[in-house]
Amino acid sequence: MDYLQWLLMSDPSVSTMTQRHLLDRQVPDATEGWIHRLFDLYKPELHGWGKGIYSHKWISDHYTLLELLELEADGHDPRYVDSISHLISVLWHTEPLPKKTRGLDMCVAAMLLRMGAYAHLKNERLNEIVDYILKHPMSDGGWNCCWDAKPECAHKSSLHTTLSVLEAIHMYHKNGYRYRLDELLVCVPEAEEFILKKRLFRSVHTGEIINERMIEMHFPVRWFYDAYRALLYFIDSGHGYDKRMQEAIDRLKEALEKGPLPKGGVHTGLQHFKVDVEVYRAMNTLRGLRILKAYDFPAYHKLIHKEIE
Repeated sequence: MDYLQWLLMSDPSVSTMTQRHLLDRQVPDATEGWIHRLFDLYKPELHGWGKGIYSHKWISDHYTLLELLELEADGHDPRYVDSISHLISVLWHTEPLPKKTRGLDMCVAAMLLRMGAYAHLKNERLNEIVDYILKHPMSDGGWNCCWDAKPECAHKSSLHTTLSVLEAIHMYHKNGYRYRLDELLVCVPEAEEFILKKRLFRSVHTGEIINERMIEMHFPVRWFYDAYRALLYFIDSGHGYDKRMQEAIDRLKEALEKGPLPKGGVHTGLQHFKVDVEVYRAMNTLRGLRILKAYDFPAYHKLIHKEIE
């Protein structure tokens, strides 16, 4: 059995994404397997899953919707639309809450915008989130949840937040939204440069790896940054190869030559149900092969039909 056969035999979400991203086929959204199990737990009277709006992680409405997006579930599904509409109405606020000095965390605001755009919502609150993003960039080109904290965060962006904002802008643009779009797109090159100048995971000043978790493949990604999530953003947004991506690509290629990728690091927290380890491995392997297909096609072509045990 080769990589391609193995992926096509995995969970329907993996099989569907394999057909879309590796075989360039237009196929319907997956509705069975992992996706079905998540939607089956949906409670219409609660507009969600009944495990909290943002917490508990990772079974709250917020992170369940994000997980469904990452699985490429149908964003038009009435359950998805109902839940993200309710989530935004409850969670989004522009005024500081008691004991807080600012409105919603920038990272959370960006994820709300991304999920709302994924569902093609027509909601004025999305415009307010765009206003919030444009109002609070950092001086180095990215964003940080603690944009108003002084002095430690006064001028320093976060990889986690910056990537979340870039993913949101891409989804917003891709799905046809126009409100202040030109202003958002002007921000994109500098924010992308903020990530690339770190070679995706290294300190600009010391050259050291910022955090070892940033060179692990994770799925679901939750809110955490890693180099491979960044590479997938660059692919989805149409960004060409940049030599500063090469170290991350080489690490990935070396790992895939040994066989399917491991489950990856675990973001500690609750889950709705246990997912088979082989599905995690298949999803990470698929995502890795997507990166090689885009940025090192000879390596991808060599690996895709590699026999695996």
